[in-house]
Amino acid sequence: MEHSYVLPAAAFLADIAVILFLLSNWRGGSGGLDRPLLLLYVCLTGWNLCVALMISAPDAERAWFYLFCLRHFMFLTPPAFLWFALRVTGRTVRWLPAAAFAYAGLFLALAAWTYLSGSRLLIEEIRRYEWGWFPYTAPLARVLLGVLFAGCLLPAFAALIRPRELPAELRGHIRNARLWLPALFVCWWLTLLIAFLPLVGIDLFPPGSGVDAIVGLIIAIYLRGSRNAANASRRSTLLAKLAGMLVSSSFGIVVTFVLLEFLLPAQAIATGLAGAFTAFVALLVFQRWFAHAAGSHVEPKAADDRPLFVILQTRYQLTYQEALICTQLADGVRRAEIVAKLGVTDGTFRNHLSEIYRKTVDQIEAPAERSRDKLQRLTVFLKNLANS
Repeated sequence: MEHSYVLPAAAFLADIAVILFLLSNWRGGSGGLDRPLLLLYVCLTGWNLCVALMISAPDAERAWFYLFCLRHFMFLTPPAFLWFALRVTGRTVRWLPAAAFAYAGLFLALAAWTYLSGSRLLIEEIRRYEWGWFPYTAPLARVLLGVLFAGCLLPAFAALIRPRELPAELRGHIRNARLWLPALFVCWWLTLLIAFLPLVGIDLFPPGSGVDAIVGLIIAIYLRGSRNAANASRRSTLLAKLAGMLVSSSFGIVVTFVLLEFLLPAQAIATGLAGAFTAFVALLVFQRWFAHAAGSHVEPKAADDRPLFVILQTRYQLTYQEALICTQLADGVRRAEIVAKLGVTDGTFRNHLSEIYRKTVDQIEAPAERSRDKLQRLTVFLKNLANS
């Protein structure tokens, strides 16, 4: 494959886009998903950069050097994924991610010693395949890597398949998250694990980076939908705009890779047409999913003649159920009556209220006001919004 480095480069752009989207809407609460997801994507960014540089290196010595410099990201990705999986499924087993990070740290130290000392204890050689350079590991390295991945991914998959309680930010935006969220990560990691088959001498181009780019697009679309664009700062809007450009370009690059490798002839005119098609696909994806959220920053209008239900869904990104609760609160319906009408439990109703608070009054009012009764603040806010 002449363009094998393209897929990890596209995944690298998509991973940076996810990081920028996270920073553009950073909440940083200790109980949220921002911190573990950010760490996971920092590791994936370094992982894909390492693969892109290594397979496109001019010689084995340079490829080995790139692996030595960026190996940290590869070894820390499984523990970071385990931490994220436990957090996203509502589990509080802190010792397991800590043990995984400690094991990865010891592995990193051993890998550094073998490289600096010239030992072949972990890597016997850097082999040249048709699609690029890749390390061929010694038996000890295979055992250590197997323990690292099995010890991290098996508990993570078990937690994803049987979650205790999904976070409010997922319940509010993703339907049937309990069903397709585990499937998404299982497929993602199966393809990433295929990338390690050349470590045992199997000449198979690793497709994991391409899947990583697609998953990055999906997560970026979700993060775009969870942004509160009406209350975004200029810095947040700029980061979201840049993230949208990067992830759209990444998707276009993946499409171009498929065209060049499998559909178009190896001619200069075909490469030019594929490049033009990349720009078209990137622009199309950006306009479809990211242009509205990443547009120039404007202050919210003082008056809005649309119905309250529509304003809450478009300006504050409330779900249908959340907007319905707000309209009934604005009409003066009592809390117990709303619960009865919706046919939900008190716990579910409280979860809806927590999400409503986070997207509305907690975003627009000063932190000093947050000690007051939230339901009262919300009711006043909704009446003012309806009468504006």
